[in-house]
Amino acid sequence: MSSTRASAAFAALVMFTSLCQGCTSDLAWEGPGDTANLADSGDEPLDSDSDTDGSDSVDPSWWSLSVTALIEEGLPVQGDTTLVVSLIDDTADASSPICQATYAQPELTVLDPPDPSIYHWWQIAPGEPTTDCSAHLLTWIPTGLELGVGSLHPDIASLLEPSGYAEVEPYLYGAYVRSDLGQAIWTYGIAATTAGFAGDQLPVSAPPVPDGTYSLLPIYLLPLQGR
Repeated sequence: MSSTRASAAFAALVMFTSLCQGCTSDLAWEGPGDTANLADSGDEPLDSDSDTDGSDSVDPSWWSLSVTALIEEGLPVQGDTTLVVSLIDDTADASSPICQATYAQPELTVLDPPDPSIYHWWQIAPGEPTTDCSAHLLTWIPTGLELGVGSLHPDIASLLEPSGYAEVEPYLYGAYVRSDLGQAIWTYGIAATTAGFAGDQLPVSAPPVPDGTYSLLPIYLLPLQGR
């Protein structure tokens, strides 16, 4: 990322440190982060056969995660959960990923939420993807994911206007993720059912979330430093 773009990036991805499990008053801040610019890229995950060449000529600097999951009794249903991981270069242009990998059969395990603001927390073993990424680029994709849905964090809410979701803010949950890149838990995006995104279903303020098909969409890109 250029120095100009880096200085313009809003570094506001939230990390719950190992010293702050189960609390919200001592949040630490980690960055840089950049916005995923969903207003330009659309609110649906791109298909794995989208027009990307999977070239090894450039290594990714960012990744993003979109998830569609049928949730019943707080658990994504096996066989009805799909993850799409996008690898993005240092321009941080989410509408033009280097490549994408779609995981249609992830293995799911319920974990205890690491913080009261997270209602549900799951361990995700992605499995084998359908992808246009080369073998080299696939090594950049984080594995051992933990994923959650909870309350909408204020710093995600502050970016809903440029992302195109300001009108439905009261209907949205927050999306959280942790990967094998470190212990940080990132509040990276938004989540809702189709009814929620349409402004027809208010979120609950405590678990469990209502049964339904949820989309988890990125607002922030996630860094790949040190990979």
